[in-house]
Amino acid sequence: MTTGKGGVYPAEVFREQTLFINSVVISLWRKPMRASQPPSNRAPSLIRDMFQQSLDNVLSDSWLDCLDEEFGENNIWSEELLTKWRQMSTRERCNWILGKLWNDRSILPSTDCSVLEIPQGSTYAQGVRKLKDDWRQELLPTKRTLA
Repeated sequence: MTTGKGGVYPAEVFREQTLFINSVVISLWRKPMRASQPPSNRAPSLIRDMFQQSLDNVLSDSWLDCLDEEFGENNIWSEELLTKWRQMSTRERCNWILGKLWNDRSILPSTDCSVLEIPQGSTYAQGVRKLKDDWRQELLPTKRTLA
């Protein structure tokens, strides 16, 4: 129960207020104020599952190399999404997965944290940022020393 100028009313029930302006009556409905919640920032489970499966290849191969058409066919059930996957290059697929998980605050499983060498309890967002950082380091040219 909440109290206000209109008396006591239940918090979930809308409160009607009447406003008089130059003999015109306007009725306003107000919702009781609630604490705002931030967006969930959760990627679809399909994307998280694909990311987890792709991490199995991090230790044996390059992560980028596992994102081929066959990987998409084995993990994507939506025909529309599978068509898009087939049209993407390997680099575009990588950026697509990383982008979908970039702000995901779900907790990454501990085995995947170990693979990525990040602390247990890290989020998917932290995992993809670490993976992207490692991937970027692989693409940098090696420094040569002049003798």
